[in-house]
Amino acid sequence: MKYLQTLFPLRTKGVLVFFALFLLLILPNLSLAEHDLPGMAPDPGEYPDIKGIPCGSWMAHFTLTEKCEEIESFFNKMEPLAEEGNPTAQTLIGLKFLQYPQTTEKAVTWIQKAADQGFGPGQYELGMLYKNGTGGATQNNIQAHKWFSLALANGEVKAETPRKELEGAMSPEALAEARKLAEEWQPIPFEQGCPEKQEQAN
Repeated sequence: MKYLQTLFPLRTKGVLVFFALFLLLILPNLSLAEHDLPGMAPDPGEYPDIKGIPCGSWMAHFTLTEKCEEIESFFNKMEPLAEEGNPTAQTLIGLKFLQYPQTTEKAVTWIQKAADQGFGPGQYELGMLYKNGTGGATQNNIQAHKWFSLALANGEVKAETPRKELEGAMSPEALAEARKLAEEWQPIPFEQGCPEKQEQAN
């Protein structure tokens, strides 16, 4: 009887190990041959990252929902638009970077470009970055409230809930400052916020 009690956990572990190996073998594009495992090839440049997103390593296949080709296609489409000042493309690029721990710090740069132009969705997303202290933004309730207010003025009604949450945690002085900043804010044309554009204009 004691033998069976000892054997049962061992058999259970053996089944789990076998099942894990089986899953590894049937995963698409993977095999136990070293030259077939992405990220395990002798040439370290064979599976490059895309804009810092680590889609080429073999571990990425377990954690990413997108393939390298899909990420590359996204940037090939959106980056030229964003560089021309398209706020939708700028916001989408920022949100793409925000999805991955390796690139999350880049999010605020792109979303800020869209928000500065008066783009409501970008202003809402920037408010969320400041509210949570994520995406390369330092946590700042005053800035978050300001951007939520501006987003609301541009029709982003979903900014109302997080703005109310902030108001319950802010002092009267901080709240007054946030409202003043929102009232005094003026949109910044993309050329003024982009050194490359300024050089081209001069």
